[in-house]
Amino acid sequence: MGIFPPTYLSEVFKQRIRELSAENRELKRQNQNLRGHVAEIFELKSECERLRTQIKQLTTPESSPKVVSLNSVPKKSDNGELKNISQEITHLITEMGIKIGVRLKQEIAKHDVTRVKLAISAFEQYRSHNSIENPGACLLAMIRDEAEPNIPLKAMTPLEDEFERWYCQAIESGFCQDVPKKYLPIQQGEIQVRVNNDKFSSGYELLSWQIAKAKMELDKDSSIS
Repeated sequence: MGIFPPTYLSEVFKQRIRELSAENRELKRQNQNLRGHVAEIFELKSECERLRTQIKQLTTPESSPKVVSLNSVPKKSDNGELKNISQEITHLITEMGIKIGVRLKQEIAKHDVTRVKLAISAFEQYRSHNSIENPGACLLAMIRDEAEPNIPLKAMTPLEDEFERWYCQAIESGFCQDVPKKYLPIQQGEIQVRVNNDKFSSGYELLSWQIAKAKMELDKDSSIS
């Protein structure tokens, strides 16, 4: 059996890394969708419980007849019951085209108004860059997790902007591991990235991003030639 040249094996490994990266992104997308479906199921369950209680009230004989509207929702207190939502929060949510269901009301009631507004801002920011199949469930999850929008403290420098653009390309091509920027180490003022390398037991080599960028461009030129 012949021995494959190193360049051939390198291309095979790179292709496999790209395939695994694509599979990982798809699994993340499916996980987000499933998370939304779970939240929706809980909301439907709460609605069913409310309707079941009202039906029981309508069918149970009482000494004095009483009419209960199916559209009425009992106000509840903090210990598991609903409370009024401020008009500002109601306006912000309905303006986004999201129905405020029972489950969403319950979650909003558990948090301070300021935290809810921050979560709404985080949701709007996330939706502006991503396609969301179930906006209501996604908003509910963000309010529950007390999400906050990513607001840069200062404008990026040209070097930081260059890093951001290159790093996205490096991850997309499978050259670097997908590690959020805030978790990347900094040595001597330079961000260190994880470059995929099977020669290391860890599976990656930690390099300055500028050195990694130069290596990536060199590998690209070599593959073309």
